[in-house]
Amino acid sequence: MVNLTLQHGAWQLTRLSTKLGLIGGLGLALLIGCCLFYLSTLLPLKQKVNEVKHTIASAALTQVTSSNVKQPLVNNISDDITAFKQLLPRAASLHEWLALIDQTATKQNLALNRGDYKFSKAKQSQISDGFYLSKYEIVLPVAGQYAQIRQFIAQVLQLQPALALSDIKMTRDNSLSPNVEARLVFVLYLQSEVM
Repeated sequence: MVNLTLQHGAWQLTRLSTKLGLIGGLGLALLIGCCLFYLSTLLPLKQKVNEVKHTIASAALTQVTSSNVKQPLVNNISDDITAFKQLLPRAASLHEWLALIDQTATKQNLALNRGDYKFSKAKQSQISDGFYLSKYEIVLPVAGQYAQIRQFIAQVLQLQPALALSDIKMTRDNSLSPNVEARLVFVLYLQSEVM
């Protein structure tokens, strides 16, 4: 009886392989291999990840419940405002920041022949009396290699946390030209006490 079922199974396999052909047989073998890989490797890893997540969650819950002192998640608002004010440069130091931008361009062998500057003051902050936020927009046309311009932008943004790149437009004469013409718009946020 066992011999008969083995012969019948072999006959069914032969019949299936002739119907599927070589590519179908390879596809079936690949499908079976993927199922075996999932069951032998991925499923145990998934269970282990769930166990680790559960362990971390229970450890965090134990730590929170064991501490009697509640620590605030955020600092006092006035401390945050003071820290924010200290990040912003004063309006009187504007010429120093422009000189630093020019020096950074010179280090990258870029010439800043001209630029457009727009100074605007924002309304008084409702968070803190006597605190005014000014915005200085600096538009710089720059020409050079793409790597030089990119390095220039990165270095300028590292100068001051209150300096942001607002807009950038790059053009090239043709796809083979190594030089790029860029229009960079930086915004420098400044603090001033009087409006």
